[in-house]
Amino acid sequence: MERPIVLALPLLLTMHVAGAACGAPDAATLAAVVRLTGEGVEGSGVVVAPGRVVTAAHVVEDLPDVAVHFGPDARPAQVLLAYPNQDVALLAVDTGGRRPLPLGNEALAEHATVWAVGFPLGGPQVANAGEFAGWIASGELHTTAAVDYGQSGGALLACEGGHHVLAGIITGFGALDTGGRYVRLDDFSISVPVQEVRYLMQTANQVGVAGVVAPL
Repeated sequence: MERPIVLALPLLLTMHVAGAACGAPDAATLAAVVRLTGEGVEGSGVVVAPGRVVTAAHVVEDLPDVAVHFGPDARPAQVLLAYPNQDVALLAVDTGGRRPLPLGNEALAEHATVWAVGFPLGGPQVANAGEFAGWIASGELHTTAAVDYGQSGGALLACEGGHHVLAGIITGFGALDTGGRYVRLDDFSISVPVQEVRYLMQTANQVGVAGVVAPL
């Protein structure tokens, strides 16, 4: 599920990065974003290396079993490492020949086009376009790409050198508190920056973890 937050003014970081433009993500890029299911839970994930999928930690939290879906094929996955405070988790699963999504290296430019890719509401995959709007106080990315329940753990894509790259992992949406009831904002999505994904993968490689939950 997406985590609703109360809308606040973002802390903007504006940097201009030159580069070739990208069109809509192609089929091979979108194929790296996969559906995750568990007991009563549906979410999304991203193939980031052979045998490795990254998702939001809250998607797999306390789940005894997790399956990653590659089209009609559901494959069992193991949680290798999770950082609940950063809301990212790394899974081990047979990714077959699915091409991993490259990790971004450049800072997002002001108003850069992004795409939020995942499986909302248990339905088919969507890729919603939006813009990078800045950083929120918690250190996450604020974009205007629409997301909904089920897209947690999916990919925030950006363009570098004419190619689509992973800029972040979707973790939630903005919401207004209307007195005990949250109203989702269509133009306020939240993602963990790709630097957290890179750190997660490097840590897993260094310590050879298996089933570790770290409170960092």
